[in-house]
Amino acid sequence: MVQQKLWIVREAVLGALTTFSIIVLAVNAHYIFVTLNDDLFVDGFVVWPQDSPDTFSLLNVAVAALTLLTVPVMLLLERTRKGAFTSMILFELSWLGVLCILWIAAASFTVDSVRLLVALCNLRLNKKVGVLQSACRDVKASEAFGHLAWVAALGYLCSLFFLSYRSSQAGQPVWRSAVSETHFTTNFTVPGMGHNENEARHDANGHKEADPNVIAQTQNLSYAYPPPVGQPVMQQYNPSQQQMPVQPQMPQASPQPQVPYGQAPYQSVPQGVPTPPPAQAPVAQPYGQAQV
Repeated sequence: MVQQKLWIVREAVLGALTTFSIIVLAVNAHYIFVTLNDDLFVDGFVVWPQDSPDTFSLLNVAVAALTLLTVPVMLLLERTRKGAFTSMILFELSWLGVLCILWIAAASFTVDSVRLLVALCNLRLNKKVGVLQSACRDVKASEAFGHLAWVAALGYLCSLFFLSYRSSQAGQPVWRSAVSETHFTTNFTVPGMGHNENEARHDANGHKEADPNVIAQTQNLSYAYPPPVGQPVMQQYNPSQQQMPVQPQMPQASPQPQVPYGQAPYQSVPQGVPTPPPAQAPVAQPYGQAQV
């Protein structure tokens, strides 16, 4: 899709450059003819005819002629000969870049050189001077189409260079191929990642729908290399894997048998331990008799 659109833009831009060059060449040729053959007097001074053409008009003619000699040839060779060097992206970037610079220089030099002429054309007394008004129309047309030429060329160059650079970054160098035969890569992979750049961006809601196993693997930040000898291994804290500390169990006493109320529990006496004699109950004495 991008290939077809860029190819259409290329054809349109090169066709526009050819048309603008014809217009600029024609108006500057007419301006040179007027300034060399017609008479013009300003305040009693002879302005035209001139001995030599103006420098800006010669520069416009040279740039327009150079464009007409090269750009139509590029269009023709691409349709008639496959693999021509004039159709390579690297050649187009280089040569159209040179033409763009030349058109900028020609248009800027024209604007700077015709200020006095345009001021004379705007005077009310000179509105009826046909020769002067004709020359002013020529230079204004040359300015306008000169600026349009370099703007169109610069826009196409920026688009072509941007798409070619992205394709090269994605591992698909296209510098030596033609625009009509190149499949430009609009989505490229980031080095070290196996998916698309747009897919690498994490969505806030994507984590909720993701597989829990995948999330657990991505959140595992344990070290891939063993730590140095004597250094503890550090792992990521995971609340789901947290284990409660084991409390030490106290020894439980054996349950005591239940004994009826008033009866002492029977306890076995270990061997070798002397048994105390049983206590004797006191004998009750009659009242008034003392014990001897």
